[in-house]
Amino acid sequence: MTPTLRLEPLHAPGDEWLALRGALWPDTPGREHEAEMAAFVTEPQRYAQWLARAGDGQAIGLAEASIRSDYVTGCETSPVAFLEGLYVAPGWRRRGVARALVDEAARWGAAQGCRELASDALLENSTSHAVHRALGFAETERTVAFVRALAAAPGAADVRLRTATAADAATLAVLGAQVFLETYAPAGVRASLAAEVLAQHAPAVVAARLADPAVQFVVAERAGHLLGFAEARCPAPPPLAAAGPGPATEIVRLYVQRAQQRRGLGRRLLQAALDEAARRGDALAWLTAWEGNGQALAFYAHLGWRDIGAVDYAFGDERYGNRVLVHRLR
Repeated sequence: MTPTLRLEPLHAPGDEWLALRGALWPDTPGREHEAEMAAFVTEPQRYAQWLARAGDGQAIGLAEASIRSDYVTGCETSPVAFLEGLYVAPGWRRRGVARALVDEAARWGAAQGCRELASDALLENSTSHAVHRALGFAETERTVAFVRALAAAPGAADVRLRTATAADAATLAVLGAQVFLETYAPAGVRASLAAEVLAQHAPAVVAARLADPAVQFVVAERAGHLLGFAEARCPAPPPLAAAGPGPATEIVRLYVQRAQQRRGLGRRLLQAALDEAARRGDALAWLTAWEGNGQALAFYAHLGWRDIGAVDYAFGDERYGNRVLVHRLR
């Protein structure tokens, strides 16, 4: 008997979504689930997810889909809608819940301009194979995946952290402008962005911050080249009361060159700034991250930072929503 179903698109992380993800992928730590959920909802044109609810409102199923532009095994077109995950609670299986979720994913994919909906399953998961066939998927091919570990790139372990000095002002100014534009100007530089870069990253402006005793810079350096930096300010009361009591440090900027990212530098720089805040006796650290920067939001969520609300950041006549994130130090 087909139950009364309601499919609900997911636009924000929540406990029900997390619980169903945990049931589907039980070996993945909860913190990783939360980081992925936070990243997915910031890119609705690339990711979509739905809950299936029974007539009494109980969450009984989950589907997650994405748009893949790289080659997808067995497909003849690109981009392709891809069914990343499908789960139905045990007591609700064989009752049309999976079909309803997959049909919704197919409609979403078609609306994005895709002509194919793809999926995959482990070779030994014969139950999943049968479910896919029942839902209208055709098997295309079977593969075995391989991986080979690679040695670290030369010099990757030679990065050292140090406190910035006045002599670093020009280098930090150029590095800050570079990372800012890499992040916020993928479509090019307009007048408001240029003004913001000059206001925040001109050498004289950076030199003034280096001379301010309330500001601390930690830089990552390799062979005389700066790769990234963390800039902190203390004391810096948080903008929202939900952060909690106690003296606080603001992580004003955490910048790493794009070519140096995903090598642990951001984590090292951030930890160095937090260690210094803890030595000062601060109770917490806080920062703001642009709500459109899914990579940054996922990074902080993975490290346990707590989202406590939103504030606006303005430059010129433009306003941008930012999430306020908090990390307790004691």
